Amino acid sequence: MVPLGFQGSERARSCHNRYPQRRVDLYAQLVTGLVSRGMRVTLVSLGEILLPDQTSWMDHLHGLEYHPTAFRLDWMHEGELDFEDSSAFLSTLVHELKPDLLHLNQPCYGSLAVDVPRVVVAPWRFISWWKAVHGHEPKPSRWLSWYRAAVSRGLTEADAVVAPTVWMLDTLHACYARPVREEVIYHGRNPIFFNPYVTKEDAVLSVGGWWIRVTGFTFNTISASHAVCIVGLRRSQLRQSGRMSKLRWTRFGFR
Repeated sequence: MVPLGFQGSERARSCHNRYPQRRVDLYAQLVTGLVSRGMRVTLVSLGEILLPDQTSWMDHLHGLEYHPTAFRLDWMHEGELDFEDSSAFLSTLVHELKPDLLHLNQPCYGSLAVDVPRVVVAPWRFISWWKAVHGHEPKPSRWLSWYRAAVSRGLTEADAVVAPTVWMLDTLHACYARPVREEVIYHGRNPIFFNPYVTKEDAVLSVGGWWIRVTGFTFNTISASHAVCIVGLRRSQLRQSGRMSKLRWTRFGFR
Protein backbone atom coordinates (compact mmCIF):
# COMPACT_ATOMS: atom_id res chain seq x y z
CA MET A 1 0.00 0.00 0.00
CA VAL A 2 1.41 3.39 -0.98
CA PRO A 3 -0.52 6.28 0.59
CA LEU A 4 0.16 9.74 -0.77
CA GLY A 5 -0.36 12.36 1.90
CA PHE A 6 -1.29 15.97 1.33
CA GLN A 7 -0.63 18.19 4.29
CA GLY A 8 -1.99 21.71 4.73
CA SER A 9 -0.23 24.46 6.66
CA GLU A 10 -0.83 28.01 7.77
CA ARG A 11 1.06 30.78 6.01
CA ALA A 12 2.93 33.32 8.09
CA ARG A 13 0.75 35.93 9.76
CA SER A 14 2.06 39.03 11.51
CA CYS A 15 4.32 37.57 14.22
CA HIS A 16 4.22 33.94 13.07
CA ASN A 17 6.88 32.60 10.72
CA ARG A 18 6.78 28.89 11.49
CA TYR A 19 4.50 26.05 10.57
CA PRO A 20 2.48 25.28 13.75
CA GLN A 21 4.45 22.65 15.69
CA ARG A 22 1.30 20.85 16.87
CA ARG A 23 0.44 20.03 13.26
CA VAL A 24 3.99 18.92 12.51
CA ASP A 25 3.74 16.52 15.46
CA LEU A 26 0.38 15.23 14.19
CA TYR A 27 1.75 14.31 10.78
CA ALA A 28 4.97 12.97 12.26
CA GLN A 29 2.92 10.46 14.27
CA LEU A 30 0.74 9.54 11.31
CA VAL A 31 3.61 9.06 8.86
CA THR A 32 5.81 7.25 11.39
CA GLY A 33 2.97 4.87 12.19
CA LEU A 34 2.40 4.05 8.51
CA VAL A 35 6.09 3.59 7.72
CA SER A 36 6.62 1.38 10.79
CA ARG A 37 3.92 -0.92 9.39
CA GLY A 38 5.82 -1.40 6.16
CA MET A 39 4.02 1.19 4.02
CA ARG A 40 5.75 3.57 1.66
CA VAL A 41 4.57 7.15 2.15
CA THR A 42 4.95 10.22 -0.03
CA LEU A 43 4.19 13.34 1.97
CA VAL A 44 3.43 16.60 0.18
CA SER A 45 3.20 19.83 2.18
CA LEU A 46 1.41 22.95 0.97
CA GLY A 47 1.79 26.43 2.40
CA GLU A 48 4.74 27.50 4.51
CA ILE A 49 7.92 25.48 3.92
CA LEU A 50 8.90 23.50 7.03
CA LEU A 51 12.14 24.50 8.75
CA PRO A 52 15.01 21.98 9.16
CA ASP A 53 14.30 21.39 12.86
CA GLN A 54 10.68 20.56 11.96
CA THR A 55 11.66 17.85 9.48
CA SER A 56 14.41 16.17 11.54
CA TRP A 57 11.97 13.38 12.50
CA MET A 58 12.05 12.27 8.84
CA ASP A 59 15.79 11.60 8.78
CA HIS A 60 15.69 7.93 9.77
CA LEU A 61 12.36 6.92 8.23
CA HIS A 62 13.06 4.50 5.41
CA GLY A 63 10.09 4.44 3.07
CA LEU A 64 9.23 8.14 3.29
CA GLU A 65 9.55 10.58 0.41
CA TYR A 66 8.90 14.23 1.20
CA HIS A 67 7.93 16.94 -1.32
CA PRO A 68 7.68 20.45 0.20
CA THR A 69 5.81 23.03 -1.84
CA ALA A 70 4.81 26.65 -1.27
CA PHE A 71 1.41 26.55 -2.98
CA ARG A 72 -1.08 28.77 -1.19
CA LEU A 73 -3.93 27.01 0.59
CA ASP A 74 -7.54 27.03 -0.55
CA TRP A 75 -8.84 29.08 2.41
CA MET A 76 -6.45 31.95 1.68
CA HIS A 77 -7.85 34.80 -0.39
CA GLU A 78 -5.06 34.20 -2.90
CA GLY A 79 -5.51 30.43 -2.79
CA GLU A 80 -7.55 30.38 -5.98
CA LEU A 81 -4.51 31.68 -7.89
CA ASP A 82 -2.47 28.57 -7.00
CA PHE A 83 -5.22 25.97 -7.17
CA GLU A 84 -4.82 25.07 -10.86
CA ASP A 85 -1.03 24.79 -10.59
CA SER A 86 -1.12 22.80 -7.34
CA SER A 87 -3.71 20.42 -8.80
CA ALA A 88 -1.52 19.89 -11.86
CA PHE A 89 1.52 19.23 -9.64
CA LEU A 90 -0.33 16.68 -7.54
CA SER A 91 -1.82 14.96 -10.59
CA THR A 92 1.63 14.63 -12.15
CA LEU A 93 3.02 13.20 -8.93
CA VAL A 94 0.20 10.67 -8.74
CA HIS A 95 0.81 9.52 -12.31
CA GLU A 96 4.53 9.12 -11.58
CA LEU A 97 4.23 7.31 -8.24
CA LYS A 98 1.03 5.33 -8.86
CA PRO A 99 0.01 5.20 -5.16
CA ASP A 100 -2.73 2.92 -3.86
CA LEU A 101 -4.46 5.69 -1.91
CA LEU A 102 -4.57 9.48 -1.57
CA HIS A 103 -4.98 10.84 1.96
CA LEU A 104 -6.08 14.47 1.52
CA ASN A 105 -6.29 17.12 4.21
CA GLN A 106 -7.39 19.83 1.79
CA PRO A 107 -10.94 18.87 0.72
CA CYS A 108 -10.77 20.79 -2.56
CA TYR A 109 -8.35 18.14 -3.91
CA GLY A 110 -10.98 15.46 -3.47
CA SER A 111 -11.98 16.31 -7.04
CA LEU A 112 -8.48 15.62 -8.40
CA ALA A 113 -8.83 13.92 -11.79
CA VAL A 114 -6.78 10.80 -11.04
CA ASP A 115 -7.62 7.10 -11.09
CA VAL A 116 -6.73 6.53 -7.43
CA PRO A 117 -9.08 6.28 -4.41
CA ARG A 118 -9.24 9.69 -2.72
CA VAL A 119 -9.92 9.91 1.02
CA VAL A 120 -10.57 13.41 2.33
CA VAL A 121 -10.01 14.03 6.03
CA ALA A 122 -12.20 17.01 6.86
CA PRO A 123 -11.25 19.09 9.89
CA TRP A 124 -12.39 22.69 10.37
CA ARG A 125 -12.92 24.61 7.15
CA PHE A 126 -13.15 28.39 6.87
CA ILE A 127 -16.95 28.82 6.66
CA SER A 128 -17.71 26.34 9.43
CA TRP A 129 -15.04 27.96 11.62
CA TRP A 130 -16.47 31.43 10.97
CA LYS A 131 -20.01 30.32 11.85
CA ALA A 132 -18.84 28.71 15.09
CA VAL A 133 -16.93 31.84 16.13
CA HIS A 134 -19.25 34.61 14.91
CA GLY A 135 -22.63 32.86 14.82
CA HIS A 136 -23.22 33.60 11.13
CA GLU A 137 -21.60 33.02 7.75
CA PRO A 138 -18.95 35.42 6.45
CA LYS A 139 -19.93 38.26 4.14
CA PRO A 140 -20.55 37.05 0.56
CA SER A 141 -17.75 37.67 -1.92
CA ARG A 142 -16.47 36.32 -5.21
CA TRP A 143 -13.64 34.49 -3.40
CA LEU A 144 -16.06 32.94 -0.88
CA SER A 145 -18.27 31.63 -3.70
CA TRP A 146 -15.24 30.04 -5.37
CA TYR A 147 -14.03 28.58 -2.08
CA ARG A 148 -17.39 27.05 -1.16
CA ALA A 149 -17.76 25.56 -4.63
CA ALA A 150 -14.22 24.11 -4.59
CA VAL A 151 -14.65 22.50 -1.16
CA SER A 152 -18.15 21.22 -1.98
CA ARG A 153 -16.92 19.68 -5.23
CA GLY A 154 -14.01 18.03 -3.43
CA LEU A 155 -16.31 16.57 -0.76
CA THR A 156 -18.83 15.17 -3.25
CA GLU A 157 -16.27 13.77 -5.70
CA ALA A 158 -13.99 12.13 -3.11
CA ASP A 159 -14.33 8.37 -2.72
CA ALA A 160 -14.72 8.81 1.05
CA VAL A 161 -14.80 11.66 3.55
CA VAL A 162 -13.68 11.18 7.15
CA ALA A 163 -14.52 13.56 10.01
CA PRO A 164 -13.46 13.34 13.68
CA THR A 165 -17.02 13.75 15.04
CA VAL A 166 -20.65 13.46 13.96
CA TRP A 167 -21.01 17.19 14.69
CA MET A 168 -18.23 17.95 12.20
CA LEU A 169 -19.96 15.88 9.51
CA ASP A 170 -23.25 17.71 10.16
CA THR A 171 -21.39 21.02 9.89
CA LEU A 172 -19.93 20.01 6.52
CA HIS A 173 -23.44 19.15 5.30
CA ALA A 174 -24.78 22.54 6.43
CA CYS A 175 -21.92 24.67 5.09
CA TYR A 176 -20.83 22.81 1.97
CA ALA A 177 -22.24 19.52 0.66
CA ARG A 178 -23.07 15.95 1.64
CA PRO A 179 -20.37 13.44 0.62
CA VAL A 180 -21.36 10.27 -1.22
CA ARG A 181 -19.59 8.15 1.39
CA GLU A 182 -18.71 9.41 4.85
CA GLU A 183 -17.36 8.00 8.10
CA VAL A 184 -16.61 9.27 11.60
CA ILE A 185 -13.20 8.24 12.93
CA TYR A 186 -12.36 9.75 16.29
CA HIS A 187 -8.97 11.25 17.02
CA GLY A 188 -6.58 8.90 18.78
CA ARG A 189 -3.10 8.68 20.26
CA ASN A 190 -0.75 5.83 20.92
CA PRO A 191 -1.53 4.69 24.51
CA ILE A 192 2.17 4.07 25.12
CA PHE A 193 2.49 7.83 25.77
CA PHE A 194 0.03 7.75 28.70
CA ASN A 195 0.25 6.39 32.23
CA PRO A 196 -3.18 5.06 33.33
CA TYR A 197 -2.11 4.80 36.99
CA VAL A 198 -1.53 8.48 37.75
CA THR A 199 -4.06 10.47 39.77
CA LYS A 200 -6.28 12.67 37.61
CA GLU A 201 -8.35 15.78 38.33
CA ASP A 202 -11.34 17.43 36.68
CA ALA A 203 -9.99 20.07 34.31
CA VAL A 204 -10.73 21.90 31.08
CA LEU A 205 -8.05 21.91 28.39
CA SER A 206 -8.30 24.26 25.41
CA VAL A 207 -5.63 23.93 22.72
CA GLY A 208 -4.96 26.44 19.95
CA GLY A 209 -4.56 30.16 19.31
CA TRP A 210 -8.13 31.08 20.18
CA TRP A 211 -9.52 34.52 19.45
CA ILE A 212 -11.04 36.45 22.36
CA ARG A 213 -14.55 35.85 21.02
CA VAL A 214 -14.05 32.09 21.24
CA THR A 215 -12.24 32.37 24.55
CA GLY A 216 -15.13 34.30 26.02
CA PHE A 217 -17.50 31.54 24.96
CA THR A 218 -15.25 28.98 26.62
CA PHE A 219 -15.17 30.85 29.91
CA ASN A 220 -18.90 31.42 29.95
CA THR A 221 -19.66 27.72 29.59
CA ILE A 222 -17.30 26.11 32.12
CA SER A 223 -17.74 25.56 35.81
CA ALA A 224 -15.84 27.85 38.14
CA SER A 225 -14.74 24.77 40.10
CA HIS A 226 -12.74 23.35 37.18
CA ALA A 227 -9.07 24.00 36.58
CA VAL A 228 -8.57 25.61 33.18
CA CYS A 229 -5.52 25.32 30.94
CA ILE A 230 -5.47 27.24 27.65
CA VAL A 231 -2.57 26.37 25.40
CA GLY A 232 -1.65 28.97 22.78
CA LEU A 233 -3.25 32.01 24.45
CA ARG A 234 -1.15 35.06 25.34
CA ARG A 235 -1.39 37.01 28.61
CA SER A 236 -2.35 40.18 26.74
CA GLN A 237 -5.43 38.47 25.28
CA LEU A 238 -6.68 37.54 28.73
CA ARG A 239 -6.01 41.00 30.15
CA GLN A 240 -8.09 42.48 27.34
CA SER A 241 -10.93 40.08 28.09
CA GLY A 242 -10.83 40.66 31.86
CA ARG A 243 -10.56 36.93 32.62
CA MET A 244 -7.18 36.83 34.40
CA SER A 245 -8.69 36.20 37.84
CA LYS A 246 -9.91 32.73 36.89
CA LEU A 247 -6.59 31.43 35.63
CA ARG A 248 -3.13 30.55 36.81
CA TRP A 249 -0.07 30.58 34.53
CA THR A 250 1.57 27.25 33.71
CA ARG A 251 4.51 26.40 31.46
CA PHE A 252 1.97 25.24 28.86
CA GLY A 253 -0.32 28.26 29.03
CA PHE A 254 -2.89 29.66 31.43
CA ARG A 255 -4.52 27.63 34.15
